[in-house]
Amino acid sequence: MAPVEVRFPSGRDVECTAWLYLPEGEGPFPVVVMAPELGGVRRMGLPAFAARFHRGGYACLLFDHRNFGDSDGEPRQLLNVHDQQEDLAAAIVYARRRPDIDADRVVLWGTGLGGGHAITSSAYDRDVAAVIAQAPFTDGPASIRRLGCGAALRLGFRAVVDAVRAWFVRPSLYVPLYGERGSGAVVTGPGVVESVHRLVPEDVEVREDTPARSALQLLVYQPGRETVRVSCPILFCVAAEDEVAPALRTLRLAESAPFGEVRTYPTGHFGMFEGEWFERAVTDQLDFLRTHVPTTD
Repeated sequence: MAPVEVRFPSGRDVECTAWLYLPEGEGPFPVVVMAPELGGVRRMGLPAFAARFHRGGYACLLFDHRNFGDSDGEPRQLLNVHDQQEDLAAAIVYARRRPDIDADRVVLWGTGLGGGHAITSSAYDRDVAAVIAQAPFTDGPASIRRLGCGAALRLGFRAVVDAVRAWFVRPSLYVPLYGERGSGAVVTGPGVVESVHRLVPEDVEVREDTPARSALQLLVYQPGRETVRVSCPILFCVAAEDEVAPALRTLRLAESAPFGEVRTYPTGHFGMFEGEWFERAVTDQLDFLRTHVPTTD
């Protein structure tokens, strides 16, 4: 069954655009609310996971954060952690209010930065049934250090300049979202650009830049510290060779989750979106869902 495009309000005068997958048959259904990668949109890799969850009997809600993709918001591509957390909370509210969704069986799924948001949201929303955090962004300072000293300083300088420009209502100073190590992009690493391009359908154009001040948000964001507050089952799917979100830091933080489970995969940050590691990750995630949030009461 093809997804239905829906919109839901978030914040003041903003609406987010989403795809809703509903299984055949009578509901209400458990739902997986899916948050995209840093700078990413719902079209980038999420439909492949949603199709498997949907086939397993789960509804799925894939959304674009404000300022990104088909959602409202200006300036375009601006990443604001608080706003994105608000968008995820709004997606949860929207799902819970639908008569065809079981409000008591809402699962949060996030990849990269979306995984960090899923951790934070579930730490304070005690009605979330379960969480899947795939290659999650858990520690901003640790990720920024991966950029390299020189590149981090250049990006930091541009971020401050852009913040000053915004204060004086000047046009944003944009920087690349993805690049090779040392390039000055926000997300860097060997093969990162090629990996991102493989996630985008050929007939879709996705912007790959962001106002430089977005990096200031990431510098201080440490969602992994909230794992101790997550009172529901949470599955950490960790990329052992993660070039964006250091795996050792994530594994250490995952130990504090009261009901945490960990699976590791010998691949990079985007490796679970394709091939063998996609199959292993999605199989593990479906097993986790069936154990903790089964499709039948």
